[in-house]
This record gives sequence, C-alpha cells and structure tokens, in this order.
Amino acid sequence: HSKHHREGSSHRVSLSVPRRPAAGNRSGPVVDNRHGRWQQAGLLKTFALEPGPRGDEHKFTGELRLLPDGKSVYVHTFSCGLYLVRELDKDQPRSMFVKSFSGDSCGVPVVTGHFWLQPVPNEHALVSLDISDPEHPREVSRHSFGDDEGPHWAALNSTGRPVVVNSAGSKPNRLYIVDVDPTTGKLVIDARFKDAGAAG
Repeated sequence: HSKHHREGSSHRVSLSVPRRPAAGNRSGPVVDNRHGRWQQAGLLKTFALEPGPRGDEHKFTGELRLLPDGKSVYVHTFSCGLYLVRELDKDQPRSMFVKSFSGDSCGVPVVTGHFWLQPVPNEHALVSLDISDPEHPREVSRHSFGDDEGPHWAALNSTGRPVVVNSAGSKPNRLYIVDVDPTTGKLVIDARFKDAGAAG
C-alpha cells in the first residue's frame, strides 16, 4: 500500500504491509488481508519523489502498481506524473521520473499485462502505454470520451481485458467499458454498454 502526503513541499511515498497486531494492541490503521481477518498495516519505509520537468509532477502520490518483472513498481501521482521505483528491498529505493500527462489532476490507473492504462481528465481520454521498457513508457493507443467528459477511475475485471472507466463531466457521472487488446494495447469502447434509448 502507499499513502500520499499533502503537507509541505516534500512529497513522499509510504510503503506498508499487513501484519498481525500484538495482543491487546489495537492502535494504528486497520486493513483487510483478504482472508476474513483484520490486521494492522505496518510501515516499512518512506521515500521522496523528485520533481519532474514541470516542477510539480511529484505531488500527491497514488498507489504503487507492480510491473510485469515482478520487482519494479510504478507510482502515479494525482498531479499527473509517473515514476518508476526499483530496489524496494533496500533502505532507500531508487525512483526516477518517466512520464507526465497534461493537466494537474489525473485519475487512477491500472496495469494489465505490459500496458499501463491512465485516465487523463484534461485530455478527456484513457491512454494506453506500452511499459515493456519501464524507463521509456510509450503511448500505443487512446480513447477520447468527448470534451464534456473527465475520466477518473479505471478498474479491470478478472480477465484483465475489459476496463471500466468512470467519468465526471458536464453530464451526470457515467460508466464506460473499454476493451484493451492484450497484444497491442489498442483501446476500443464497447458501444453496446449504454443507457436504453441512447444514441451512438
């Protein structure tokens, strides 16, 4: 898990893992370990992200996402930065800025295979990046939802292919289903998923 901090000019990533609380100790944050038992989250370490070229990409960190190599992670920021983090087993993990997106308020991404799917409200789009070379993510596809939409949150189903995207714009909040090709990363909206009687 990671947690973002809004205080001060240093924006840090905090890593924690579930651990069993000591007998009688019920302080601290509580998390579900997916096996029906409640546990505390134990802090492992914190580390700072350096600003990107724009100067503010490191602010307001999101969650860590494990990459296909099984040992590196990306951490996105809600200020539209993307960072690669390695050497998580060391006291000071090594992080590097790899990409920025336009705007200063980006959404919640997902990883499927070797593709990173990033909602970018400022561009009204879901962007697909090939992350086979994690130091140099490369855009391979995007789907634009229209100028009155602001995609924010992406989620995958168990197959890792259909992506559900929620959007808040000038219209009432909406959900979209987008198919991602597992080989090419191409995004195609599922036009069958729409309100009854809607056009298009």
